[in-house]
Amino acid sequence: MHFSDSLLELKPSAENKFSFTKRFMQNAAYSINTNNRFVQKADSVNYSINVIPDAYPVIEMHEKSDSLKKDIIYFSGNIKDDYGFNHFQFKYKVYSSDTSGTSTEKAQEYNMPLQASQVTQPFVHYIDISKMDLKPGDKVEYYFEVWDNDGVNGSKSAKTNIAVFKAPTLDELEKATDKNNADLKNDLEQSLKKTKELQKDIADLNKKVLEKKQLGYDEKKQLEKLLKNQKELEKKVDQLKQNNLQNNEEQNKYKPQNESILEKQKELEKLFENMMTPEMKKMFDELQKLMDKMDKNKVQETLEKLKLSDKDIEKELDRTLEQFKQMEVEQKMEDVAKKLDELAKKQEELSKEVDNKKANEDKNKTDNKDNKTAEQKKQDDKNQSAENKKEDANKTAEQKQNELTKSFDEIKKDIQKVQELNKSLENQLPVPDTKAQGQKASQEQQNASEQLQKNNKKNASKSQKEAAEQMQQMSSQMQQAVDKMQEEKEGEDVEAVRQLMENLLHVSFAQEDLDKDIKKTKTNDPRYTKLAQNQKQLQDDSKMIEDSLFALSKRNPTISATINREINAIQMNMGKAISALEERNSGEAQVRGQNAMTSINNLALMLNEALEKMEAQLKAQMKPKPGSGGSCKKPGSGKKPSPSSSPSMSNMRKMQEQLNKQIEQMKKMLEQQGKEPDGKKPGDKPGQQKGGMNPYGNTPGESESLAKMAAEQEAIRRSVQEAMQKMKKDGGQQPGGDMMSKMEETETDLVNKRITQETIKRQQEIMTKLLESEKAERQQEEDEKRKSNEAKTQDYANPAVFLEYQKMKEKETELLKTIPADLTPYYRQKVNQYFNAVEK
Repeated sequence: MHFSDSLLELKPSAENKFSFTKRFMQNAAYSINTNNRFVQKADSVNYSINVIPDAYPVIEMHEKSDSLKKDIIYFSGNIKDDYGFNHFQFKYKVYSSDTSGTSTEKAQEYNMPLQASQVTQPFVHYIDISKMDLKPGDKVEYYFEVWDNDGVNGSKSAKTNIAVFKAPTLDELEKATDKNNADLKNDLEQSLKKTKELQKDIADLNKKVLEKKQLGYDEKKQLEKLLKNQKELEKKVDQLKQNNLQNNEEQNKYKPQNESILEKQKELEKLFENMMTPEMKKMFDELQKLMDKMDKNKVQETLEKLKLSDKDIEKELDRTLEQFKQMEVEQKMEDVAKKLDELAKKQEELSKEVDNKKANEDKNKTDNKDNKTAEQKKQDDKNQSAENKKEDANKTAEQKQNELTKSFDEIKKDIQKVQELNKSLENQLPVPDTKAQGQKASQEQQNASEQLQKNNKKNASKSQKEAAEQMQQMSSQMQQAVDKMQEEKEGEDVEAVRQLMENLLHVSFAQEDLDKDIKKTKTNDPRYTKLAQNQKQLQDDSKMIEDSLFALSKRNPTISATINREINAIQMNMGKAISALEERNSGEAQVRGQNAMTSINNLALMLNEALEKMEAQLKAQMKPKPGSGGSCKKPGSGKKPSPSSSPSMSNMRKMQEQLNKQIEQMKKMLEQQGKEPDGKKPGDKPGQQKGGMNPYGNTPGESESLAKMAAEQEAIRRSVQEAMQKMKKDGGQQPGGDMMSKMEETETDLVNKRITQETIKRQQEIMTKLLESEKAERQQEEDEKRKSNEAKTQDYANPAVFLEYQKMKEKETELLKTIPADLTPYYRQKVNQYFNAVEK
């Protein structure tokens, strides 16, 4: 055998058999010559060897962020190699920096699933950035890397381009928050404007419906346009809700908020959630169905309801906008206070640093004076070098001071923005005036820079300390203003709710008097016209209550949207009562008056519930200061537990039992006074009053007791409902049947000041149901088989992507079964390429 560089003689390994082994790393050529003792020079056979080097692996990758959660990034792609793989990894590094500027990095690797012998295979993966606990300004670098199974030269790797996810800095986050807040406020204002236009369109259409005997094509088209605009408003409100949630999530992701701001965010989310109720949406659907029939009476009735609901939406939009602005101002004030506090600390640290440098320089000067030697030239050189270093140090301190001055200028701009935002509020918050301290701090910072330029460290340090003190004072003023306004506002709101409840009580009694007069006054009586005037006066009084209540709800999110809707119902029913009286329709006027009374009583109950919540919040905030030596009792200690704070069936049964006794005592007291179950004395004429009694014969004290009992029954019902839902969630039985409806009937009786034997019987049935529920709850607690498991946070993933991945895996498994195992690598690769092309 002859190679280009050598000639080899092969020895037979057996009769007529020759063998040769050689490892080729590059292309080569050889020839074979045969000879024996008979033939010395025979023809030769030439061959060439083409060495195909093992190629590098190839990796293709695509990434996409989750549409709902931007922190989740999905990856998909393919890896390819001519002979298979060794291993496959996803790698990332987290780079963090603290306030001092020190950088740290944390690397992490994840081994991807791999089938080593398969030369082409897809992959999917995802990461959740939110679980990496990033701080503002941190960044994450990530990439995929795959290694082949080259046994000759060693595994070779290929990796994707390094991608970067960068968390926003505090400045970037603040700018993004400001933009999102501005967009949200603009959307709220546009929606508010749209709602007012809708109300005008509804009024115009309603006027046309009233004037025409039969509805025609024009009215139908106008109704279609109205419904279209209403649907657009509905979509806009839903979008506002989503934008607010996303805005809160982005704010809280990298920038932790204090508890008060988080609580306000939750309350605002509730306002957005309750802005449009399911009943409103259902009413829109009903109006859509009426378009085909075009029944005048039904269309007119639905339009009136629609106008009322749009007025409710307008109120909630206006209220949400105002509270959003208030929260924005308070949040800005909190941020400014924190920034000032941090900047004051940095300014103080720089002052200490300058002081230390001054002390070291003085010490060096003293040492140089005492230790002079004959080598004056050498010492002068050292002094010159020290002088140069000193100039560099001064320059560094001056740069730091300039940076702090620039930061303080930005904070002053933030303070100015707070004042501008505060001016846009209807009721401006008491933002402190820090202009004098700001000017003095800026002046001291300027003096410090000038003194550093003159190398006068002593005076520079003094100015820096003074600037830090001024900043600290500004921070304290801001923080104290936020805390004080919160306390004062809640105290004022409690008093406002109490006053509103008292005013409602007066309107309630007056409406009862008027209903009595309407019932006993004939339509041809000259005094009949006076009734409409009295009803108008009551409507004006309720309008004042409405305005006060709406103003209160705009600054306190505890006032639910239902309360504002109930006051609208009062206004609407009183308005209908006035119209009925003008038309001498006493029956309709009485019905509307009774409806107004029901809404007044419901409103009083809801305000009472809101008052209890507000008082509970005030009690929770009344904690002794550290070192005061006082002991703090829990809110409500020494009193019976409220239903909301005692969710067990046993406690609620005891409270229901106590309430039942009160109701029985009230019934006996009324019987002793000679009154009928509905509160009237035998023989009294309708509307007759004696000795300061209200129209139903109850004294104001009795009416107040009945109202309190109704409120307590409602509170028990809500707590029972929560407990039943918890039992259902834990998998337990829920005895009780119609217990909730029975409690509601009792509330209605108490609100209408009506206690009958049927009421007493119903209360006994409620007690029986509560006993059954208490027994079921006790059995559930004793049952060891039924256990509630704590909710675990699940990894976010897109099911569609992973479902696709599973299908791809099944196809690859089927593919491997299809390829014959005895194929050479070359043909195995060709078959793989073919099937991959078919799949695409």
